[in-house]
Amino acid sequence: MQRIDLGGNTMHFCRLVTRALCSAAFSVSLIAASPAQTPPSHPPVEAFGALPAISDVSLSPDGKHIAALQTYHGRTAVVIYEVGAPPGTVPAILIDEMHYIVGARWAKNDRLLVTIYEATRPNLSSTRTYPFLRMFSVDTKAQNPVMLLQNSQWTDYQNNTARIADLTLDDPENIIMPQFAAHLTYTSLDLYKVSVRTGRGELALQGKAMQNGMENTIYYIMDGHGHVVGRVDQIQEPLVDHLRINKDEYWQEVAQFDAETDHGADLVGMSVDGAQLVRFDTSDESGTTSVAGFEIATGRTVS
Repeated sequence: MQRIDLGGNTMHFCRLVTRALCSAAFSVSLIAASPAQTPPSHPPVEAFGALPAISDVSLSPDGKHIAALQTYHGRTAVVIYEVGAPPGTVPAILIDEMHYIVGARWAKNDRLLVTIYEATRPNLSSTRTYPFLRMFSVDTKAQNPVMLLQNSQWTDYQNNTARIADLTLDDPENIIMPQFAAHLTYTSLDLYKVSVRTGRGELALQGKAMQNGMENTIYYIMDGHGHVVGRVDQIQEPLVDHLRINKDEYWQEVAQFDAETDHGADLVGMSVDGAQLVRFDTSDESGTTSVAGFEIATGRTVS
């Protein structure tokens, strides 16, 4: 058993246990029902409260490992399989006995990002609990965990430091993560270049000053290679998202989106050719949501 101290006062983190389990314990297979067997007419009540058997399945960039979230003794575990491994090869297993693992995705060929969740009180005098999300990385053996943004003085003051702005596909060492930071006279949403092996981050982009009731940057759009394409600034009254595109360090506004009733820019990425942004578009008439493209050159939303 290994106790990992990932730092911070708001989350007393974290005991991670890497265990060797037989490959059959976490194997996924489809078995045809025998004709002699009669399936039950209704699933047992326990089935409705059970965790999903497998989720967050992802392939490492080099195609050599598969990671997934699977259930072990009623808790969610990270399981890492080696692609093409000989029969009987034991997968790497990572469990957190104190918090909930809620996500896993590959950052690099040899580093997996794991997100954990805890609902806790920020201090002993508080009567309310708040959700806290943190992210750390492990190697392909589910070992050597490091908390990301561990050297930031602002990590303990915000509940979510598990967001990723860019995986920087061309960089084998770093990813880009956003974090709110306080400067001498203002607060801003900044971008940090973070090493997935050491967890240490350095400032990559200092955001615009946040002003209560005025425009505040709520997220950035990046191209997958470490370059900032745009950002979304939000006004609180009325609630409006302003989409601005980075053109030679000049932030040109190209669209506004009503952010009331769960609408807004709702951008999720960009096309391979860089001509369109991808967003969720909710119809005012039907209430249905679809994936749509936003043409940067024309400012039009296209289906």
